[in-house]
Amino acid sequence: MAHWSWSRTVPLKISLRDLAGGLESRAVSSSTCGTVLRKGVCSILRPRRLRAFLVVVLLVAFGKGFGAVSQQGVPIRSTEQAEKAPPASFDALYQSGISSLRAGQADRAVESLTQAVRLNPNSKPARCALGQAFINAGQQVESIEQFQKCVELAPGDLQSQYNLGQAYLRLALTTAGKVLESGDTSSYARRIFAENYVGKKAFTEAETQYRLALQGEPEARDLHLAIGDLYLRMGKPAQARAEFRKVLDGIPVSLAARYRLAEVDFLQGDFASALAWLRSAIRLDPGFLRSHAGFPELAASGSSLGDVCSRLSKFALTAPDDSALTFLKGTCRRNLP
Repeated sequence: MAHWSWSRTVPLKISLRDLAGGLESRAVSSSTCGTVLRKGVCSILRPRRLRAFLVVVLLVAFGKGFGAVSQQGVPIRSTEQAEKAPPASFDALYQSGISSLRAGQADRAVESLTQAVRLNPNSKPARCALGQAFINAGQQVESIEQFQKCVELAPGDLQSQYNLGQAYLRLALTTAGKVLESGDTSSYARRIFAENYVGKKAFTEAETQYRLALQGEPEARDLHLAIGDLYLRMGKPAQARAEFRKVLDGIPVSLAARYRLAEVDFLQGDFASALAWLRSAIRLDPGFLRSHAGFPELAASGSSLGDVCSRLSKFALTAPDDSALTFLKGTCRRNLP
C-alpha cells in the first residue's frame, strides 16, 4: 500500500483534494511519523481521525465566515447586533396601569403604576391610582403611603383626603376583623368598631361597642372616658359625669378625668366647680393647660354655648383671675363668632 513519505528537507504540502479524497487509501507510517512529528499530531494524521478533524475545522471556518445559525437556519443575532427596545414612557405605563385597574387586574396595575411613579414621583394622578391599585390588591399599608403622598402633593384636595381616610379605615377594619376571629368580645376589636361609629356620629351604636369592650376589659378606665365623651356629645351631662367619676375612682390622679369634669361643669354653667377641677389639674401638672386650646363647642342641658359664655363673663367680674379662668375665657373666644 502506498504511503506518504516524510523528510526533514521536503516541505509538507497536502491539498484539500488529497485530504478529502484519498485518505482511506493512504496511511502514515507510525515509524516515519514518530521520527518527524510528535505522537499526538501523528495520531491525528491517521486517515479516519484526520477526516474527522478536517470536518471540525471546516465547520468552524464556515461558522466564522457566515455567522452562527439557529436550528431553523435563521441567523442568530448577537446582543450587540440586536436592536434594544426603547424604555416605556411614563404615559404608556400610566395608561397601562389604568387599563389593568379597570379590568380588575390589580397586580398588573400595581406593577405598571409603580414603574410610572418611579419615572414621575410628583404625579398626583399616578400616586392616587397606585393607592387604589394597592387597595384592590389587599395591601392597605402600601395604599396609605401613596394616598399620603397625594395629600402632600395637593393639600386642599378633598378627594385625596377622603381616600387617605378610607385607606386608614380599611386597615382598621381589616385588623379588627382578624382580631374578631379569635373572639367576638375582644376589647380591641370593639374599640375599633366603636370609633368607626363615632366617626359616623352613630353614638348609640358606638356606646354599645364600648360596653362590649368593657365586658372583655373591665379595668380599662379609658373606656369610661370614651363613653363619657359620647354622653357629652349626646347632651347627657349627668351620665357623662358618672363615667368620668369612675375613672377617678380607679386613677385618682387622672388629669384627663379632671379636665372632662371641668368641661361638664362649664357647659352646665357651674363655673366655680369647673375652675376647681382645672386648678386641681394644674397642681398636678403646672403645664397641663398649655397643651389644650379650650373646650370644644358643645351644648348641654338645653343651654347654648353663647348663653354659657354670657354667664361666664358676669362670673369673671368677681372671680380671681388666674390661668384656669383665662382658659375658660379662651374657650368662649375660640368657639364664638
